[in-house]
Amino acid sequence: MALLEQSRLASCERELSRLNILTKVQLAEFTLLNNEELGPPILPDECELTFLPNQNQAIQARMALVTSMYRLRLGKQFGVAEKYAKQALQSASAISDARTRIAAHYCQALAAFALGSSKSAKRMILDANLLSEHLNCHFTRLWIKEALLSLSPLAQDLFNDLPDDSEAKATKDPDVRIEDSSVPPVPGNAHSTITIKQISLLKCVSNGMTNREIAERLLVTEDTVKWHMKKIFSELKVTNRVQAVTEARLRGLL
Repeated sequence: MALLEQSRLASCERELSRLNILTKVQLAEFTLLNNEELGPPILPDECELTFLPNQNQAIQARMALVTSMYRLRLGKQFGVAEKYAKQALQSASAISDARTRIAAHYCQALAAFALGSSKSAKRMILDANLLSEHLNCHFTRLWIKEALLSLSPLAQDLFNDLPDDSEAKATKDPDVRIEDSSVPPVPGNAHSTITIKQISLLKCVSNGMTNREIAERLLVTEDTVKWHMKKIFSELKVTNRVQAVTEARLRGLL
């Protein structure tokens, strides 16, 4: 807290307006997570955001995220918390800010869970985890989970109710295992339209999981898994699962 305050004072003295705004937002977030008082976070006014559009959106995304977290901490007004989480998600998505997107997904999920939409909340967490895994944003995922656990007792109920998302340790399909271990990854195809969820599905396939097991892990139906597999086969120009895993490896997707 002292370091953040020093940074804010220094930014004021040197007229570094954007650093000043960013420090204010970080101070508000830090105070929310480390102070037992329930006062609203002290955030900059929108009129202070006079920077480039993408810079403004980055700040707006963090401000909306902090506001959502504050509403979650209050233990009421979950609809408002969900609204601010959606705002954070929208602003973060517009500038490809993956870390804020992941955190916003988690906040939106907890708000939805508190409002009784358990299945929807689980899918939001799953989408955030897939994005985190794909982009190696593992710290963000751990941070927002711990933050929400400290803010709301409902978070523990949500996380306890989630399926185990650990990777399968052993491959059940010997043909997939042979192909999977023999093909080294190479740079990916920039023109690929494979989605993050489909890459996650391919990882499950490479671990020898059945359609039913994949559906249970990704919280979708078996028909949805089959639909994605058809899309994957079409995109990769293959006809079976072994070929799909091999081609995905060759393209650097796995």
